[in-house]
Amino acid sequence: MRRPGQLYGRVLRPPSFGAVLESLDASAAEAIPGVKVVRDGSFAGVAAPDPETAARALAALRPARKENPEAVSSRDIFEHVKKTAAAGRGQGPRGSIDEGLAAADVKLESTYTVAYIAHTPLEPRAAAAEWDGGKLTVWTGTQRPFGYRSELAEAFRIPEERVRVIVPDTGSGYGGKHTGEVALEAARLARAAGRPVKLVWTREEEFTWAYFRPAGVIEVRSGARKDGKITAWEFHNYLSGASAIAPLYDIANQKVEFHSAHSPLRHGSYRGLAATANHFARESHVDELARALAIDPLEFRLRNIADPRLRAVLQAAAERFGWEKRRRAAARGFGVAGGFEKGSYVALAAEVAAESAEKVRIVRVVAAFECG
Repeated sequence: MRRPGQLYGRVLRPPSFGAVLESLDASAAEAIPGVKVVRDGSFAGVAAPDPETAARALAALRPARKENPEAVSSRDIFEHVKKTAAAGRGQGPRGSIDEGLAAADVKLESTYTVAYIAHTPLEPRAAAAEWDGGKLTVWTGTQRPFGYRSELAEAFRIPEERVRVIVPDTGSGYGGKHTGEVALEAARLARAAGRPVKLVWTREEEFTWAYFRPAGVIEVRSGARKDGKITAWEFHNYLSGASAIAPLYDIANQKVEFHSAHSPLRHGSYRGLAATANHFARESHVDELARALAIDPLEFRLRNIADPRLRAVLQAAAERFGWEKRRRAAARGFGVAGGFEKGSYVALAAEVAAESAEKVRIVRVVAAFECG
C-alpha cells in the first residue's frame, strides 16, 4: 500500500544485544535530499522518499555504541538459563520419586536442550503509520490488533480511541506477530517526519530482532522395571514452557515442574508453544528407557499407557506403517512417538536412512491423528 506523501523508513540497529547508543553523527545522512533523520533516546532511524534512499541514508549514519561485556553468548546460553532459573511450579508431586527409583531395575538421567527458533513469516514485519492531528492510524499485519492499539496508545500517551489499527491480509505469523514493535517504529518515524511512513523489516532484522520461540533446558530422571513398567518420572523444564508438560504415561511416582528463567533474547508465542519441546524430551527419554531395557519402543509405550485414545493412535500408526514387518538393516532407523495437546492425540511412525556421516534421509512417516 502507499499513502499520499508517504516516506519509507529504516531503523538503526545495534551490532549486538545490549549495546547502548552513546552518540550519532547524522550529518552525511541529512545531506541526502529528502532524508529525515530521527533520534529519540536510544531509538534512531531515517525516513526517505524511496526504499533505496532510505537504505543509503541508514548506511550513512555513524553511531558510537558501548557494547555490553556481560552479554550472554550462544556458548553459555543453557548454563545461563539454569543459573537464573526460579523455583519450579507444577501440579505437585505424585507418589515418591525415591521409592520409584528404588523399585527400578534401570535408572536414567538425561538432559535435552532446545534452541531459539525464528518464526520466519512469509511476510516480514511491516507497518504504515499516519498521523492526523493527534490521531494515529496504522496499517499492519498482526495477530493482535487490539493489543497493538493499546501498546501504541501507551507509548504515545494518547487515548486508545485516537488510535486506529487496520489489518490487511497478513502474510502469516505463526504466533510471531503479537507485539507491535514495527508499528511503534513506523509511528515514531511518521510523527517526526510529519508524513506517513512505511516500514518493512528486512529478513536480517526478522531473524535478529523479532522475538523467538524460547530456548530451554529439560532434565529428566526416570526408573523402570525389567517388565517395562515405568516406576519413577522426574521432569524439569527450564524456560521453554509448560504446555504439554504432563506425562502421557501411567506412572505412579512422578514430579513434573516448569522453571521460569531469564532469557537473553526476546521470546514469545510460537505455534505449539512448549508442547514441541516437552514432547521431544519426553519421547526421546522414553526411547532411551526402552533401549536400556531391550524392549521394542512401541511395546514399551503400550505397557505404560492407560489412556485408550493415545493407545489407539499409536496402534493405528504402527499398523499402517507395518511396524511389526519392518526390515532392519544397516544404516536404517525406525522410530515411533505419541503426543497429546489441547484435546487432540497424534502418533507417528518413521523410517530414516543414514546415507553418510553428514546426511540422513527421511524415507517415510506415517501419522495417525485423533482430534476428538
